[in-house]
Amino acid sequence: MSTGTYKINDIVLDTQPTTGRWSPRSVLGKTGDNRSILPALRKFVMRWQLADATCVKQIYDVWNAQGATGTSSVSLPELGAEPYEFLTFSGVFLEEPEVSHYFQEHQSNVILRVSRINML
Repeated sequence: MSTGTYKINDIVLDTQPTTGRWSPRSVLGKTGDNRSILPALRKFVMRWQLADATCVKQIYDVWNAQGATGTSSVSLPELGAEPYEFLTFSGVFLEEPEVSHYFQEHQSNVILRVSRINML
């Protein structure tokens, strides 16, 4: 397990996300005994409410760096863990970062989605 910080490819993010959450999975169908069939892979969303230029550049740099292999490794909070711990997941995909409007030399609502997370 990693320390309690968000990391991408073993790089500690200089500015930690304001929020992070595991995205709910869509139900693919039902089994014969009415249990939900869910996709095996998960998504995680990191959000910065307000990010300076250095933070945004680091986010884009780690996203661009995955081009060589097509995948990355990330340290994220473990889903449903007690105590609150971070785990490292490899072979994940970073989706293109989203940024909103500028506010006093900062960008607001910066989002980085991590997909293809295998919890098994």
